[in-house]
Amino acid sequence: MPISLIGVMYKIIAKLLANRLRKVLDKVIGEQQMAFIEGRQLVDGVVIANEVIDEAKRKKKRSFLFKVDFEKAYDKVIWDFLDYMLMRMGFCSTWRGWILECLQSSMVSVLVNGSPSRQFPVSKGLRQGDPLSPFLFLIVVEGLNGLMSSAVEKELYKGVTVGKDAVMVTHLQFADDTIFFGEAIEDNIMMIKSIMRTFELPFGLKINFQKSQLMGISAEDGWVSKMAYRLCCKKGILPFKYLGIPIEGNHKRISMWQPLLDSFKKKLTRWKGRQLSLGVRITLINSVLTSLPVFLMSVYLIPKGTLKDIDRIWKSFLWGGEGERKKINWVNWKKVCMPKDYGGLGVRDLGYFNLSLMGKWWGRLAIKEEGLWRRVIASKYSEGGGHWKDWVRNGAGVSSLWWRDVRGINKVEGENSGWLTEGFRLKIGEGKDVSFGKEKECYQMGSMCNGTWKWNLTWRRKLLEREEEAATELSKLIEGVKISPGQLDEWEWKHSKDSHYSTTSAYSLLTKVPRCSNQERVFRRVWNPILPNKISAFNWQLLLNRLPTKSNLLKRGLGSIMGDGKCNLCQEEEEDATHLARKTEQPNKARSQRNRARKTERNLKPTFFEEPKNPELGSSRNPELGSSRNPDLGSSRNPDLGSSRNPDLGSSRNPDLGSATQHWVGFLAELVWVSRRTKMNKQRPDLGDGRQIWEFQCVAREQAGSIGLEQPENPAAQAAKLGSPRLSSTKKGDAGENDQKPKNPDLERKKKRGREEIEKE
Repeated sequence: MPISLIGVMYKIIAKLLANRLRKVLDKVIGEQQMAFIEGRQLVDGVVIANEVIDEAKRKKKRSFLFKVDFEKAYDKVIWDFLDYMLMRMGFCSTWRGWILECLQSSMVSVLVNGSPSRQFPVSKGLRQGDPLSPFLFLIVVEGLNGLMSSAVEKELYKGVTVGKDAVMVTHLQFADDTIFFGEAIEDNIMMIKSIMRTFELPFGLKINFQKSQLMGISAEDGWVSKMAYRLCCKKGILPFKYLGIPIEGNHKRISMWQPLLDSFKKKLTRWKGRQLSLGVRITLINSVLTSLPVFLMSVYLIPKGTLKDIDRIWKSFLWGGEGERKKINWVNWKKVCMPKDYGGLGVRDLGYFNLSLMGKWWGRLAIKEEGLWRRVIASKYSEGGGHWKDWVRNGAGVSSLWWRDVRGINKVEGENSGWLTEGFRLKIGEGKDVSFGKEKECYQMGSMCNGTWKWNLTWRRKLLEREEEAATELSKLIEGVKISPGQLDEWEWKHSKDSHYSTTSAYSLLTKVPRCSNQERVFRRVWNPILPNKISAFNWQLLLNRLPTKSNLLKRGLGSIMGDGKCNLCQEEEEDATHLARKTEQPNKARSQRNRARKTERNLKPTFFEEPKNPELGSSRNPELGSSRNPDLGSSRNPDLGSSRNPDLGSSRNPDLGSATQHWVGFLAELVWVSRRTKMNKQRPDLGDGRQIWEFQCVAREQAGSIGLEQPENPAAQAAKLGSPRLSSTKKGDAGENDQKPKNPDLERKKKRGREEIEKE
């Protein structure tokens, strides 16, 4: 049995239970828990921690922060108390029985001197990688939340209050990452120690005090050191990292972003030792490097100096630079950051990407998303109530650094100023959140007169006669519309189909890529998914005239090396991209040979070409390739022409293009084979014969009769009917007695002639 099918029945059952369990977790898990629950995000805890510390520092409240580290959290969970928590949360006995059956099905064996021992059952802990485990662990650690809530209700523990509404924050959780907040009094420290001991005994989760940290906020260092000794933990200092993000640090300083720059350099150090093509480097930037700063950019605005440093690192890697060794940047970085359909490489502009990620906070405030983070923000910045737009207008003097960033992302320089306020529109319900004197959507379309609303509709142009009748009907229709009591006012994002804010739509709005259908069509052919990335990248440079030709090198002040700038192949005309692609005599010879190969190929079946050996072509059986149209082979220029001429720059001998031409013709043959296979994949196979051949091919010949399989009389002939080159081809010397002669001798002669013609050329 394949290893991927081991335990497949359990995986199906566990996935079904997990999908059902996740739908009710937000109702039974406290709002302090931010992990694995729909509607709650990892960055919520980071924002709350920042605001609590900022409030305590600004008002000089003596407080402390205790960061907890659990020992092997998943391995220490006791099943009996997990069942107890499920019962307390209201789960029925049938459901609890299903969960226990999943847990008790675990069996373990231990390697002793390299040999596995007998299997024995497991008595506690949760499986790593099980879809149920994260949700079950949340239920277990909810016991800690219950103990803290009970202590606060009995006034045995005092947390930190935030804002005018005195929202109390006692602790934050993300799975097993826990932070406690409290007033800097000894009773709070002793209560935390008692709660943790009470939680450890029945639930099995033990705190590693050696790795835990106690930090003071506006508290004396002596008191913090004394309490750290009482807890047997370390004394920490601010700022610190929580979930990988610096808390209470000045993110305006470039030094805070140095770890991010170091992570880029660490990645590039591993890659620079390899000979990577331009296409591979483009893929690595878009898929790996762009994802590294996303978490940080969702919380903080990156300083301009850091953005320049990141762009410099990415540019150097894209064009092959190493350390202090710089190379020519052939294309402007703004052009590189444009989408591929419009002449760029699809690399994200981190400045605009940062703004679009930060704009998600406006989107979450607009849809009135509930949660502890929203109550903290409303308590701190909603002066006298009002809707969320008033919050971002207020709090200029008392806001934290994070809130200043959120308020400031709408006021960017240039033509994008006010992009957020212009992007949201109001859908009026009962009108409670509407200020008719302030909201642009209201006062431009009408006014209040004698307690009633009068519409004032304006049109972009003069209406035609038939349109005036429709406008009159529209006026009569909307005059009868009343404000809907009980229906809440909603803010909608104008630039997405579902009216919800999205990072993609915001990024497109900020970049403002000009629409040009002809250009889009051209570059879409360049980046055809069937073509290898290095060929597409070469075509992209060729189309933009950014290849390292003599003409382009002379423009960059390398005349002493390039000489007169004439083509090294024909010694007649200036060497530029157009000349190399179209007019050079020797490349034209290569092109004529390529065309003859294409002409020969049209008269042959796909089985004439062998399986492609170029790993960059990928698998020809990829079902996604079946949906792509065949590439234009004429647009696939040969990058080997450049490699054949570069060693001869500065030498007088005439370059030999034979090897480049041979490689190019072979590459075209492989490409045609792939395109034909993708076209064939669209056809539905014959399941009857294919199933019989599959059974025969999976069994050894000498064992076929012993296991009761009926061996086909002529497998090769049946495989040929399916059109599969792998199944129909046979090695020399393996032909059996039942193998038939080719049914079409003319076809075999054409194949032989085609091979000889390509070998000669």
